[in-house]
Amino acid sequence: MQQYQFNHHPNPIDIVIKIMKYLLEGIAVSIAAFVLRKNIKLNEAIGIAVTAALILGVLDHFTTGRMSHAVRYGAGAGMGMGFGANQSTGPIFPN
Repeated sequence: MQQYQFNHHPNPIDIVIKIMKYLLEGIAVSIAAFVLRKNIKLNEAIGIAVTAALILGVLDHFTTGRMSHAVRYGAGAGMGMGFGANQSTGPIFPN
């Protein structure tokens, strides 16, 4: 019978890399929001970036890889359809 040990200590460099990855993804979402709606203030853009980074980080950490990829694809497709057709993308970015 095997004994499992849970003495996993994450590498600090890996943690910093993951944080930077999620912040870059959040900034990309914030830039997309700015492109769709030009009247976004700086504090709103920062809020969008941080919220998106936290959501994507939680999805990657606590769900399967397929679900986090589906969320990224769905968010991008939803914003892209509203941007390309010059239509409202829902209650977040009304015309």
